[in-house]
Amino acid sequence: MAEIQTKVINTMTPIMPSETRKMLSGDGVIELGDIKTFIISELSSKVQQLQGYLATAQENITKLQEADLSTAGEISNLQTGLRNLASSVNNIASGGLVFNTICAQVMQDGKAVDGEFGYVVLKKTSTGKLTMSVLNQTEYEAIFKEESTNE
Repeated sequence: MAEIQTKVINTMTPIMPSETRKMLSGDGVIELGDIKTFIISELSSKVQQLQGYLATAQENITKLQEADLSTAGEISNLQTGLRNLASSVNNIASGGLVFNTICAQVMQDGKAVDGEFGYVVLKKTSTGKLTMSVLNQTEYEAIFKEESTNE
């Protein structure tokens, strides 16, 4: 049986870095400068890609902050409308009103639609029962015109 001989080397000779030094690879000899250039190029590409992602994220954050401010205003308007509705319901329930309408701006995809309104109509029947209807603008105008011509 053949015996394998090994040698232990306990000393290392320092080698100064050089971009022209060659390195043996599976495909042959590669200059270290080429490896450095490749790595820097790849890192630069990834940094640019990450900067693009960061810019997109910052734009999205800005848009969300603007939407939050807009939504806060809409929530405030809605709260005011709900307080008015509660007051109207109390007035009708106490017998003060027979008919009341609350107008609300129509919203689509979180934004107010110019010139379009919806209506919450509260009526008190002869038996004292409250009824509520939600009407679009066309329905409301048809009823309102009909009631105003009957007066």
